[in-house]
Amino acid sequence: MKTRDIHKRIENILLMGCDIYGEACYEGRELTEAEKRYNSDAMVVLSLDKDSGRIKMASLMRDVWVNIPGYGMEKLNAAFRLGGPELAMQVVNDSFHLNIRKYAFVGIDDMIRVVDLFGGVDMELSDEEAEYINDWVPDVLILTQRKEDIPILERGGYHHLCGVQAVAHVRNRTIGFMAGRENRAHNLIRAFVSKAKSEMSIPQILITAARSLSYIRTNIGVLHGLSLIRFCLKTDLSQVETYHAPAEGTYVVKRDGPWRMETDLIRATVYLWAFLLS
Repeated sequence: MKTRDIHKRIENILLMGCDIYGEACYEGRELTEAEKRYNSDAMVVLSLDKDSGRIKMASLMRDVWVNIPGYGMEKLNAAFRLGGPELAMQVVNDSFHLNIRKYAFVGIDDMIRVVDLFGGVDMELSDEEAEYINDWVPDVLILTQRKEDIPILERGGYHHLCGVQAVAHVRNRTIGFMAGRENRAHNLIRAFVSKAKSEMSIPQILITAARSLSYIRTNIGVLHGLSLIRFCLKTDLSQVETYHAPAEGTYVVKRDGPWRMETDLIRATVYLWAFLLS
């Protein structure tokens, strides 16, 4: 299949969740602009097949060791901090031989606002995940300089999470280690679509999406964004396929210096393309 035909059939969008970079956020004071530096700690390639109607999500591990133009070898998630969403998208394209042209990203504080605009989300948690949320909610409140009374989760199971709890959950990098955080990001996206499909009318979805745009930074136009929403709402969520790149066996974890994943990017790219095109 010719490359140009693939790009007509499949649209890949880079979704990024960004963390505040640095420790000053824990001092309980207003952050300066210089301190508001972000790493893209969650990076998901959302792949939409226009012919089959299928949706796939491929998470890119934040610690993959890559070349960032002008800066040399760094972790993948540093590209956003060093050059914003355009550089992050360029590095992803260069590293995995993709042709992504659209992106959307949201910071911690704005993600809380988006979740709360939707009235919260329902997610299934393990006992460990529920305990982690309880432990880390205070940190998220400090990080975002908020004062809210957040209910304690007694145990795992299905829970209705507010924005602060959802962000604490997705930021969890302890449970499940490598793929755990990426799985939680996938599940949050599913929770948004599931809530929209089951609980909201089309006008409610469009109004909420329009209000959310003030918190989501993207180069996707409004009309195209609405067409993507309609596409996603038609999808059977149980059929959404997920993947993590780089694949097991294509990287080696190194701890001499920065903790990083030194990756055979050629092999990792072959496996990623096989997932996206299957």
